[in-house]
Amino acid sequence: MELTKEQIQQVERYLDKKNFDFIDLKVEVLDHMVSDIESFLVNNYTFENAFKITVLKWDKHFKDTSSFYFGLQYYESKIVVKKAIKIFRPFYFIYLSAYFLPILFLKNTSIIFPKKTIYLLNGSLEFNYSCIS
Repeated sequence: MELTKEQIQQVERYLDKKNFDFIDLKVEVLDHMVSDIESFLVNNYTFENAFKITVLKWDKHFKDTSSFYFGLQYYESKIVVKKAIKIFRPFYFIYLSAYFLPILFLKNTSIIFPKKTIYLLNGSLEFNYSCIS
């Protein structure tokens, strides 16, 4: 049984009330919620009861949560954070390795600079320091 335009708008208003403004996810969640409501309507539930049951089922996905990947002070809907983690997780380890590998490399190898390079670096550092102070 398909929902009417007004019933679909009621589901959209619920998502708006939850401040769920992520367009790509909003369409997906709206489709899932409408499907859930339609499955209840097939089992002879009224729209109001089907909507309330579906809202109770989906409410836990709209609770604010944080993640280690984005910082514990960043809060967003649970469904958004899970989707973002799914996308970001492979890159997270690349970013960490890009940070730690140079440190490990520089700690375990010795780089010998020629005297001219050392004088040039020292001179530029002294010039920068004199400009700051």
